[in-house]
Amino acid sequence: MMALAIVGGLIQAAGALQSAKAQADAANYNAAVNDRNALAARSQGAAEGDRQRRLNQMNLGRLRAAYGDAGLGFEGDVLTVFEDAETQAELDVATVRYQTSVRVAGYKDQAQLDRMEAKSASSAGVLGAFGAIVGAGRSILRAA
Repeated sequence: MMALAIVGGLIQAAGALQSAKAQADAANYNAAVNDRNALAARSQGAAEGDRQRRLNQMNLGRLRAAYGDAGLGFEGDVLTVFEDAETQAELDVATVRYQTSVRVAGYKDQAQLDRMEAKSASSAGVLGAFGAIVGAGRSILRAA
């Protein structure tokens, strides 16, 4: 009976450690995926910002050409409208940058949470294994 308690306790301990390792491995994998997603989001955001800036330059060029075709000079109300269009164009680029930074931060935060989960799972596995061994020892002492 004592041998059975020892074997059972060791099997339980090994199971707790293996389960914890699997959970930690999964969490670490998820953290790595989120780290890669953060890099990809940063690259996508930079490309989107560049695309937005090119689009803005084309639109401002069209506006400038339209004013020129109409024989309007860049003064007074025309200048004010053009400056407002430039300001809005820069706000569009700033919005892309902000959205990118929020997306990147979300991935980084999730990666950090995943790493914390991995540590927690490892700690829980050790505690579970220790609890199984203590439980087996208690069973042995009761049987004696």
